[in-house]
Amino acid sequence: MAGATEMMGKVKAARGPEELATLVRELGRQAEQPRPAGAPSIAAELIDLLMEYTRHPDYLVCSTAFAALRRIARGVQVAGGEPPPWWDRVVAAMMEFLSSEKEPEFRLRSLDVLAASGDQALVDMLAPFLADRDPLVVKGVVWAIGHIGGERAVEVLVERGSTPAGRLVRREIWGEALGLALARVPDPLGALEQMSRSSRKYRHFLEGLCLEVDYPRYSVYPAPDYFRLQCAERGLDYRKFKYLTE
Repeated sequence: MAGATEMMGKVKAARGPEELATLVRELGRQAEQPRPAGAPSIAAELIDLLMEYTRHPDYLVCSTAFAALRRIARGVQVAGGEPPPWWDRVVAAMMEFLSSEKEPEFRLRSLDVLAASGDQALVDMLAPFLADRDPLVVKGVVWAIGHIGGERAVEVLVERGSTPAGRLVRREIWGEALGLALARVPDPLGALEQMSRSSRKYRHFLEGLCLEVDYPRYSVYPAPDYFRLQCAERGLDYRKFKYLTE
């Protein structure tokens, strides 16, 4: 408890953006640490502070905070029981970014955090953004829903992918997203067969779609070197960026 409290004090007293980003990274590591049974948990307090830093004006600082939240989200095992009490606050903050943020990059970053959790309760919350005004966000939502996976994700993806608007997203991305979603369905072949039988347009959409995913080629971001390009645009050292965010 004392160590984490001391770290929070250091973060608040940081003198410059680079020092602050380094401390925010460490703050995230503290929040990830498992606590002994019966020990007081301060994860919620640490995570609330991380969420504050996602709004920081410095690119390195806010990037580090988002990356920390993404790592923490990966540990949310909602399939095996109730998520931790602070998770609803993270979801609300990320959905606020997705709904109201003007910069596409930070909308995608919120998707990245949510997708990392595998929380299937998020699928219906994300589904309306398949009709977003920004095609980059639409592509990101398709992949995020697929990564979350489950039966509802399969339904949402097939329903949207089979519409004329679905043609705005490449079929390779639909295929990977659907393949990822099916990996979390108990009977994937049965689910596909049921969808195909239920609608002619679903059957047409699914015909010839490659659903095999050995290793994901895509993500919520538009390109594998997305962050390298963002750093180059801002004159930042990409190696430093990677150290802080991975």
